[in-house]
Amino acid sequence: MNSVPFKIRYLPGNLARVEGVARLEADALILEFRTVDELVGVFRSRPKEVRIHLNDIESVDFRRGWFAGRLRVGTRRVSALEAIPGAKGAEINLKCRRRHRLAAEELASSLRLRVTEKHLEELRGAAQQADEADEGRLEEGRNIMVGRSAAGSHRERG
Repeated sequence: MNSVPFKIRYLPGNLARVEGVARLEADALILEFRTVDELVGVFRSRPKEVRIHLNDIESVDFRRGWFAGRLRVGTRRVSALEAIPGAKGAEINLKCRRRHRLAAEELASSLRLRVTEKHLEELRGAAQQADEADEGRLEEGRNIMVGRSAAGSHRERG
């Protein structure tokens, strides 16, 4: 999977922006970025990297525009995005240039697929635990019934 360049405008009057790349790894969406002042473009922060784990991602969509596209990622927790300037609550909008739209759409599709697979794994694990718990309770019930029938046959002999 290739990386997808993005921008985020923030601060009142769009005085600063975030420039970075997004890429998908096995267990997380990685956003590597730096902050740049919008006035002269000279002041830049050091690069930062934020890992948004697949377990924290709730929704992903991509919208095409005339000149750019927007990749929107919604998370289950606000804290998953707190280190990213321009994040609004539990949601981040990454603006992608027209020439990167196809790569951004592919990233969104792959991310949705991985998130869905991760959620299915969680559901399978929960279902398996529930089945094991049910089997354990069923076995306890059998043991109780066997114990009662053994006690009943003891009384009949005595």
